[in-house]
Amino acid sequence: MREEDAKYESSEDSETMKLKKSRQIEEENKTCCSKAEVLLVDDVLFNLLPLKAIIESKYKRKCDEAVNGLIAVRMYNRNMTKTCCDVRYQVIFTDIQMPEMDGISEAKQIQADEIALLSRNPNLPKVHFVMVSAYDDEETIQKCKDIGINDYIPKPVTILKLGPICEKVFAPSNSAEQP
Repeated sequence: MREEDAKYESSEDSETMKLKKSRQIEEENKTCCSKAEVLLVDDVLFNLLPLKAIIESKYKRKCDEAVNGLIAVRMYNRNMTKTCCDVRYQVIFTDIQMPEMDGISEAKQIQADEIALLSRNPNLPKVHFVMVSAYDDEETIQKCKDIGINDYIPKPVTILKLGPICEKVFAPSNSAEQP
């Protein structure tokens, strides 16, 4: 193969790759990565099940799940910057004690990311944070309040504990239109 032919073939491969990548991005944007309005974060599946069941059945909101704070931060950032649809997380329910990143560190990171995202796009919704934990002592609750956590629910989660928070967060003026 001549050198000139090799250069042409190489630039053609590069253009083909760019076109394929562009089409792939277009396809990803056509299919929404998530239509969830709620992010549930807990490393124990048993704790997520009642929370998810109540929110999805009584309040008709789709939930995403994460098993630790690190994954939750990634999911939050992906959800808030997606271009496939306008559905964003309204509320994050998170445990405190989890592996890799605890709920306090997760909340602080998401709040920092949220400030940066809102400075670039002030139309994005501000997420409502709810700590869900077996730690229900005054010191822990105060620590959550001090870092800007909106609400606190002691485990085990029941509809009586969850109801007032969901009524407030999912009030018509706070939520996107539901089908």
